[in-house]
Amino acid sequence: MHQEQVVSALGRHMQAPITQTQNRPLCTPATAFRSVFYAVYISRHILHRRISLYIRRNVLNGLAFTASFMVGGWMVSLVGTENYLKWILCGLLVFALSLVISLVTNMMFYRGDILAILSRTKAGKTIVRGIIPHFIDFR
Repeated sequence: MHQEQVVSALGRHMQAPITQTQNRPLCTPATAFRSVFYAVYISRHILHRRISLYIRRNVLNGLAFTASFMVGGWMVSLVGTENYLKWILCGLLVFALSLVISLVTNMMFYRGDILAILSRTKAGKTIVRGIIPHFIDFR
């Protein structure tokens, strides 16, 4: 609908104001610059790793997000959202499918990282304890 049709359908007094927030981009140039700056700084001064590893990981996660978004949209159109129960069911299905897509794509390219996390959780430790350095004692 064009704005004139909306105004005539709702009446002049019920017209919704158009704000600038409706046309905002998801990522501004300043945000992108800051993210790249932090990635370069962390890779050079803290982690001492190549920046290409960061770029490859983000490209892979972007592809996984795109696949999850597309499958999630298809799932929402398939299940429907007429009531709260269907919303919850649809949310659980989209979450499960997104988790599977993310795990499969990361397992294909970063098998060692995923297996290290799984081996730490199988040993009776939580994921948080597996991420925190070993010199911190939880006893």
